[in-house]
Amino acid sequence: MTPCQVIAELTVPGRMTVFLDDSGTPEKPLESLPRDTQFVCAVAMQSAEYARAHVSLADHLACLKIDGFHATEIVNPKTVSPWKALSIEQRSEALRFLYSVLKNKRCKFLWCPINGEQFEGTMGDGVNIRAGIRERHEKEMGAKEALWKASLNAVIWHFADWADGRLAIVCEDRKGTHEVRLQQEGNGQLVLDGIIHAQKTARIHGLELADAAAYLLNRRHHTAVREKQNCFDAIITEAWNALQPRFSNVLDDHKK
Repeated sequence: MTPCQVIAELTVPGRMTVFLDDSGTPEKPLESLPRDTQFVCAVAMQSAEYARAHVSLADHLACLKIDGFHATEIVNPKTVSPWKALSIEQRSEALRFLYSVLKNKRCKFLWCPINGEQFEGTMGDGVNIRAGIRERHEKEMGAKEALWKASLNAVIWHFADWADGRLAIVCEDRKGTHEVRLQQEGNGQLVLDGIIHAQKTARIHGLELADAAAYLLNRRHHTAVREKQNCFDAIITEAWNALQPRFSNVLDDHKK
């Protein structure tokens, strides 16, 4: 399946589109975060909303002559990044534009956290995810793999009412292939018979929105304790204040 075919499927009227990406803070540089905190964040919107968002993002990128949005690169571009050639003003405006799209669209945000202490059972709250995996006789997995598995299952459960051929779940292809792959998940009733895995180079712009949302979840902790705020910190603070009421922890929802 080509990226163009996937984009066409995602914009078919009457579908719910869900895009997932992750972010995190390795080790423990902040007192406010447990060690090795990671988040998966999902951005969900109906296909008509996504069709409009896709066009807006594509047009903005064309004006900048950039291939794709990536929040980390916008804020801290490496030497080889195309964002490095842009001014701070252009990059800050690009980040502000990304969050304006999220604020203006009728979308919701689902997120799922995990941290190294929780995974290893050293947090003192009785939670030991790795031990639970072993008790269920599942294969050994790391914290990030466990987080993604829990996130996908929770998102499928959250949108159970849509799982009749009208739900499309998209996440980045972690195996690095250039083809868009399908993975059978959940009840097998998902659109295209599975979760869609696509590289960010496929220009499925919903993944860039999920990247921005996941980055927001993580970066807000750093912004809150930074003594000297920069223009990107101000954008993060403004975006979080506006979007926070629309963020929902899917694991909390699953316990209800």
